[in-house]
Parts: sequence; structure tokens; C-alpha cells
Amino acid sequence: MQHDQQLKILDDLLGLLDNQTTARTDRARYNELSVYTDPEVLVREKQAFFRDWPLVAALSVDLPGPGAYVAQMLLDMPVLIVRGDDGIARAFVNACRHRGARVVESGCGVRKLFTCPFHAWGYAPDGRLAAIPHAESFEAPDPTTLGLIPLPLVERYGLIWVMLQPEGPAFDIDTYLGGLGPELASWRLDEGPRVGDTGIETAINWKYAIDTFGETYHFETLHRDTVSSAYHSNRQLYDIYGRNHRMVFVGRTIEELRDQPRADWKVRSHALFAYYLFPNTQLLVQRGGTSLFRIFPDPAAPDRSVTRHTFYAEPDSTDAEGLAHARAVFEGTQRVIATEDYAMAEQAQAGLAAGALRYAVFGRNEPALHHYHRTYREALGLPPLIDGLAVQPAE
Repeated sequence: MQHDQQLKILDDLLGLLDNQTTARTDRARYNELSVYTDPEVLVREKQAFFRDWPLVAALSVDLPGPGAYVAQMLLDMPVLIVRGDDGIARAFVNACRHRGARVVESGCGVRKLFTCPFHAWGYAPDGRLAAIPHAESFEAPDPTTLGLIPLPLVERYGLIWVMLQPEGPAFDIDTYLGGLGPELASWRLDEGPRVGDTGIETAINWKYAIDTFGETYHFETLHRDTVSSAYHSNRQLYDIYGRNHRMVFVGRTIEELRDQPRADWKVRSHALFAYYLFPNTQLLVQRGGTSLFRIFPDPAAPDRSVTRHTFYAEPDSTDAEGLAHARAVFEGTQRVIATEDYAMAEQAQAGLAAGALRYAVFGRNEPALHHYHRTYREALGLPPLIDGLAVQPAE
């Protein structure tokens, strides 16, 4: 990030503290709670958001060289992403063309050949069928027609997006990012190595899990002894980029800058950048490293979801001390999300299931929740959020 932009953000954050305020919307709004519980809504979401929209599948640094791969489930589709000998990243359905078995188990590594464990059909990193035991039994199959099925992929700004449409058309990621791409590139996401990766399965609707990242209002209560010691509660900047957004949290160390030359100010040391990338990704850039959270619904249950949390060290802190710090930040972040944010969200989801409540209230100090659910409802063809806080919406 250019230094003049860093200074502008830091000045704005200090202004929030001086004026005891935060980013705000024009009014409070209601959101219908059925979007968190209705199975029919989930059916529509799977197509609109997880088939028809590109999903963040990895960072470029996850594929450091030829043959490097990441195999994972994206919603209900097994996906293999691999960098070819030509340096190009490609995505495939992780299913052998013989009988559908996965050619590699979930995880990451480096391979010259992906060999199906069922009958040993082998595939090159570019997806070509490269080996068939007893090939004469298959009447000399054409390797160009029985290669792994490709998925559309774009690699840019240090991130890799995949669309879950087998052999689907190419897509322009800049159209989806709404101008956010250059700022993402400035964080050098293609350089900081991966230091941690884990999954969290929860009894939470996937959108409610995303909501827990969408405001700082809860810091002083839910995170009283953890996050609140490092970041101010109910203080944030907020900017919209198409269907995406950026929140900036105010670090408690920011007061130190008032006595330092402006030439020495560095934003990453005193703020946390929380990017939401539509439809299901949270990217947190902070001192110590970058968290990538990708949140997926359970394909069959609206009240369950799985979050994949991957953490990457800062590009300039990859010595032993820097990596140890990055691992500590990863473990602390993971602990807070699982035992505080998601534990509370599971309680709330159980409350929604009881059926007594019809609406959630988004305050003026929660602009990210307004924007996220407004764009979500637009994309799904639902009525807009309901204005007003003083009067309960008519039944």
C-alpha cells in the first residue's frame, strides 16, 4: 500500500478516536431471520453463490512451483488446483475419468503425476491422461478426451479464484472485485508462506458465520479479554467495492504514532484490514500475518457450515522469529473464532431455530451487515432489508 494511502487511513482512524465515533449507515434496518433457517433458501444459494460466482480457492503462494497442488472440497465438489510445468495454475474436478475416484486426497504437496488409487490411471499436472494400466482393454482411449475435467480459474493479485462450472466459460475477476484488486496486490499475498490450516465445523448457518466478522460492536463484551485488548471496540472505517467491502479496525497501539514522525508511520502495525470478498470469503490482514477464512454451507442443512481457516506469514517476516510469531497469531485467532465468535453464534442459531423471533436488527454502527445482506438479498431476488428501528415491522 502506498505510504500516502497508509497515512490517510491512519489519520482517519485517529479521527475516529478523537471524535468518539465510527462508520455509520443512515438508519437501522431489520433482516428476516428465515434466511438463516429455510432449506429452500439454501437450495437457491448453492446455485446463485457457489455455482454462478467465482470462489477464492487458494493464494498464489500455495502453489510455489511446478507440480505444486491443493486438493479440497469446495461446497460439494472435489477440486484439484495444480501449477503446471509452464507456471500456469489450473483447476480440475478431482475425479478420475475411469470410475470417479479422487486422484489425490485433500491436502497440498508436489507431484509429477496424479495417480488414481483405484485403478492407477495417471494424470499430468496439466490434466492430461498420461497413464492407463492395460490400456489395450480400453481400445486406445484418446488422452485428450479423458483428461481431468477443467474448471474456470483466474490467478491475480496473489489470489486464485475458481468457478464450480465444469468446462465453463472464462470470467473477468476485476468485474467481480469492484476496483479492490490493486489494493489486494499491495499486500503481496503471493509471498508470505502458509503456516497454518484448519477446519471448523459448526451448527451455524454460513451467513451467520460471516456476520460474526462484520462489526466491532461486540469487541468490548464478547472479546473483553482477547481482541478488545488489541483493538478498539465500536471503532472502524468502512468502504464498499461492488459486492465486496473493506473494514479497518483501530489498533490500541495507534496512539504511539502521535509522537512519531509521519514518515515512520506504517498502517499494518496499528490496524487490521478485514476484506469481505463476495460471497463467502473473509481476508484479514494484520500484524503477524494474513488469515484467509472461507465459509461454506452444509449442502444439506441450513443450520450447519464449515469454515476453512488458512494463515500466512508476513512477506518480510519469514525468519524463525517471524514464523513463530505468525503461528502464535494463527493459533490465537483460531481460538477466538472457535471459542468466542462461533460459540456465541451457535447459541444464537439455536435461538433462531425456536421460531419465536422473526427479525434481526442491524444498527447504524454495523454498516458491513447492511451491505452484505443488501447485496445478498439482491442477488437472490429477495425483498430489501426493512427500514426503521423504532417500530417493529408489521407481522
